Amino acid sequence: DPATIDIPASVQDVLAARIDRLAPELKNLLQVAAIIGRRIPVRLLQNIEASSDDALHAQLSALQSSEFLYEVDTGEDATYLFKHALTEEIAYASLTQDTRRQLHGRLVGAIEMAYAGRLEEHVEELARHALRAKRWDKAFTYNRESAKKAHGRSAYPAAIERFESALAALDHLPDDEAHLIDKIDLRFEMRTALWPLGRHDELEKRLREAGDLAERAGDDARLANVHNFLTAHYWRAGEHARAIEHGEKGIALAERAGDFSVLFTTIQHLGLAINARGNFERQIEIHRRVAKELTGPPAYHRHGMAGYPAVITRGFLAWALAEVGEFDEALAWAREGVDIASEVNSAMSTVWVTDYLALTHVRRGEFDEAIALLEPNFELCERAEVLLLRTITSGILGLAFSAAGRHSDAIPLLELAVKPELLRHHPEGSGYPFVWLADAYLRATRLSEAREAAARAVDTARQQDERGHEAWARFTQAEIERANRSPIASVTSAYEIARDLAEGSAMRPLAALCRLGLASAGVEIEGEKEGSQSFNVARDAFRVMGMKYWSDRADRLFETER
Repeated sequence: DPATIDIPASVQDVLAARIDRLAPELKNLLQVAAIIGRRIPVRLLQNIEASSDDALHAQLSALQSSEFLYEVDTGEDATYLFKHALTEEIAYASLTQDTRRQLHGRLVGAIEMAYAGRLEEHVEELARHALRAKRWDKAFTYNRESAKKAHGRSAYPAAIERFESALAALDHLPDDEAHLIDKIDLRFEMRTALWPLGRHDELEKRLREAGDLAERAGDDARLANVHNFLTAHYWRAGEHARAIEHGEKGIALAERAGDFSVLFTTIQHLGLAINARGNFERQIEIHRRVAKELTGPPAYHRHGMAGYPAVITRGFLAWALAEVGEFDEALAWAREGVDIASEVNSAMSTVWVTDYLALTHVRRGEFDEAIALLEPNFELCERAEVLLLRTITSGILGLAFSAAGRHSDAIPLLELAVKPELLRHHPEGSGYPFVWLADAYLRATRLSEAREAAARAVDTARQQDERGHEAWARFTQAEIERANRSPIASVTSAYEIARDLAEGSAMRPLAALCRLGLASAGVEIEGEKEGSQSFNVARDAFRVMGMKYWSDRADRLFETER
């Protein structure tokens, strides 16, 4: 009669009943195995269980016969696995909270004993078990090391999770001077994983906490580092005046503290804000100093940053040098950065410096070289989840495609680059991606869309006082007006505004492009009456800077105009 049969409510009940019917020593061993996890090295069981080796192997054989476990490796590295994950879960759930905590603590000691000298290979397990054992000192140490290990392979979400666990453990330890310093440094380390993922609100919160702790500790070097990282934070946010303010405070504190790493990373970040303001010559001076200092062994250290400062500095130095027309030096610095990045195996650093090496080629008119660099870079950026650089990478690749006449490849990439979910991670403000998109629309003769994107770029650049961005946006507007056959006065005015901005920032390639545009539009420049003279001015500038593509184009345009 079905009404009188005790039918188990679920598979879980069946398994729980089977486990309960085991002999006590077998049930205990299965529960200890559940503490270890799905994969159960016999050497760990030997270090936890007090039974003899023969007794332990007999018990494991019995559990295998009962189809709870099965053996996957033999010999010195003998290992068993749970036949079903549900068995592991039920065995674990059958333990009291206090017993679980005690067993996790014993397992930490067992791992340390079994793998002495190889603990780095097992740091993730140690971190997890120490946390569950509430062994706060070991939980802090192992979770911090696990976070650094994850960061080293660019697994930023996993790194943040471990950093948060380390911070939680640290809050249970005595509030003494040593642990106060740990609380500051851990927040700095968390920043290096939050930055590539674009979690900037959380990053600022952690930096503010670190600043309060550094003031409490009276530690000038660490307080300088807070200002250092806030400089980078506000630069990324487009608040360049605030960035410069924090940079200057950080440099003063770092010099007072005599901290080499903080001093030069702060100078580097200050240079980024100066770059955004369009003062490229000052930026070059600053970043040359940093690049020369971060040579040799110092080049292969992070100095507390998410990427490698030696690499990132060389990338930005290349960008600035390209903007002022010093292409050979730009390429030399960028290639040095690529070499360093390849040795340190940092995805973020590799993407960053290769982007600016490619941008140097684009500015010089070497589009195929840029595309060859950027296509694998784009794939690396996607694979490593470097959200920070997706906009800049897809933007420069789209710019290179567009300049090479590959409009169908360029426009989808550039439209991706300006999506809000990516644009908010963009480290140079949102001006350039819209300039590049406007340029692509222009080349594809989608003039109304080009005009809208260029206007967005101008508005953003003006709001953030980004003069270099504005100069390029104004030039693109002039090109759009010319393509649209607007009145000559309107075209002239647009080119002259762009030229004046370019010359004010020593942007010699862009100034020459503006002159070429004015000349090819038949506009009188600075009292010169003959169009040929205007073409010659632009063409000669291109030749001096080694911009062969553009000097050849100037020759062709002159022949057409003549």
